[in-house]
Amino acid sequence: MTIATRVRPTGGSVDRVDHTGTRPLAELRPGQSGVIVGWNAVLDRSSVRRFEDLGFADGAEVTVLRRAPLGDPFVYGIAGYEIAIRREHTRHLLVAPQ
Repeated sequence: MTIATRVRPTGGSVDRVDHTGTRPLAELRPGQSGVIVGWNAVLDRSSVRRFEDLGFADGAEVTVLRRAPLGDPFVYGIAGYEIAIRREHTRHLLVAPQ
């Protein structure tokens, strides 16, 4: 069982949500997709807000497109564009694999 933490940017309150069957985005391999369902409690509110600004918000579908030749960063397809993010950062984003 994975417990995700959601911080509401406007109100600042915190919700704890049970997302059984989810996994960190970092565990998906190229070609796999998932839907963002939350993040773990390690992320502070400013990091959560930054990810949301990049399109990694609840309900967004993300696809792992490829990885760099040395294995990091990975390139993700989200919201109609491609973005490269290091694996250490994506391990905090939780997805429901599709």
